[in-house]
Amino acid sequence: MPDGSPLGELRLYARSDAKPSIDTMNFFKEWLSDLGIKSKVSALDTGRLGDLILSGDYDAFQWDWFVEPDPDSILSDMTCDARGGSSDAWYCNKRYDALYKAQNGQVDDAKRVQQVKQMQKMVFDDSPYLVTAYTTTGEALRSDRFACFQPQPDPGGVWLVQYGTHNYVSLRPAAQAGNCDGVASAVGASVSAASADTSGTRGSGLLIGGGVVLLVLLAGGGFLAFRRRATAGERA
Repeated sequence: MPDGSPLGELRLYARSDAKPSIDTMNFFKEWLSDLGIKSKVSALDTGRLGDLILSGDYDAFQWDWFVEPDPDSILSDMTCDARGGSSDAWYCNKRYDALYKAQNGQVDDAKRVQQVKQMQKMVFDDSPYLVTAYTTTGEALRSDRFACFQPQPDPGGVWLVQYGTHNYVSLRPAAQAGNCDGVASAVGASVSAASADTSGTRGSGLLIGGGVVLLVLLAGGGFLAFRRRATAGERA
């Protein structure tokens, strides 16, 4: 501590239903030990851990989240008003809040990009979260039967677990794909070879994408968390 006294034993929490969560916090405990800091890992079910986090009664925990195609939602979790709700970190920075409000109503894309980048830099510098890994999601489909799936976001996004119904209303039989309404990146758009995989075998398609962020979070703005809803019921 600032006065030279020891930190005491830190409370580290993991999700009992996720072995990688427990492994991460055990690694974290080892790293803290290398610095001479004592800690204890406890694994809780997601409901109990979520309630504990939202009460702010922890030192560090592990979670992970999917980030939406538009950054507004994840940015909102870092605002002061989100504390005790969707905020995991209990982070609060009035300048960040002002930028969030500005980008939320910004109609100039270039200006919004710059505002969002400023917010990202603030979160990086203040470190309410430490990102430990970016995972990927594998997706497969019968491209000999289905066509016109479009990634979200495009390029590099996912086919199936999207926000909204765009992909499902655009989906059509492979034989009727045509140009997929002019979406060149769509699966099977005006290219018969789209139904062949990289080994030359027809009938399947594979996309690796759709990142999941694995985090460690410290109380008051520190180490790791995944995206959750504001209540235990919504998180279930």
